[in-house]
Amino acid sequence: MKTSMLKELCDQRDHWPAYERLMGQEIAPKKMLISPFRKERHPSFNIYRGKDGVVRWMDFADEGGDIYSFLMRLHGLDFKSAVEQLAAILGIDNSTSPLPPRKYPTINTRVVNRTKTWFEPRRWTDEDLCWWLQYGISLKLLEENDVHACERFFLRKSDLQVLTYEHIEENPLYVYKLGERHKLYRPLSKDKRMRYIGNTTAADIFGKARPSYKGGPVVITAGQKDALTVMANMLVAARSMNAEGVLPDENQMLSIIEGFDSVWVLYDNDETGRKYSERMVRQYPFVRRIDLSQYSKLKDISDVVKAGDHATIKAIYEQINRQ
Repeated sequence: MKTSMLKELCDQRDHWPAYERLMGQEIAPKKMLISPFRKERHPSFNIYRGKDGVVRWMDFADEGGDIYSFLMRLHGLDFKSAVEQLAAILGIDNSTSPLPPRKYPTINTRVVNRTKTWFEPRRWTDEDLCWWLQYGISLKLLEENDVHACERFFLRKSDLQVLTYEHIEENPLYVYKLGERHKLYRPLSKDKRMRYIGNTTAADIFGKARPSYKGGPVVITAGQKDALTVMANMLVAARSMNAEGVLPDENQMLSIIEGFDSVWVLYDNDETGRKYSERMVRQYPFVRRIDLSQYSKLKDISDVVKAGDHATIKAIYEQINRQ
């Protein structure tokens, strides 16, 4: 039978069972899975049904596509062989034997972090507060969210080596405290790779809502400072994952949305921000995306506030409060 005819017959069938056969497991809708393409600690793979009814795969670290591209990638097949394999799996054509389900290691996704951190607090200075106030962030808001001025920050690595970071006026230290874990923030560090140091994990969510914010919108931002900026300037609740690339799992998302009537994601105004905010909306369709590029060319909401762009602040405020 010609490949085109065989494909047409395959496309008349539901492909979801074929994915389950190929993955060797039942697949629940919207559930994140360990990728079959590599070893990983955090699930980043997803099978979903598009609005057109086609079942597709999405590997958030790489690419995505339909069942044919999945077969080609999974087993190294050409397109013709992929069609023949799908036909065999679906029972349409018995002339080809289905390949066995792909076996790949199941990784324990529980986060194990043996790095220990602690710090020496210091008094907030006028210079510290002036720096935060350029984003509209007050001392009261910093204290409410467990943000501290830091004199010394200590990080003990898994090999027991202790690294020490000391505050100097030209390179001040601040600490985001998330339970028993800490993230050191050095906003003026010349080495951008060293601006954030600590032992926080994908399980950590930053941001504490004032009781008066309950019942309104909650905004998920790309970083802790952006969350504080949103709280300070829009008077709504805000949350931040540990990093822009961290996708909340179902339990984390439930904890974020509890008590709020709408959920928004506001990530950086660049390709990375667009990619990860769109990923969140795909995974959780009730989340609405704020496209900062519609309002501003600046990198993030903190830069918008620092630049005094009140028109953009007002437009975003109206967007999240009118829907």
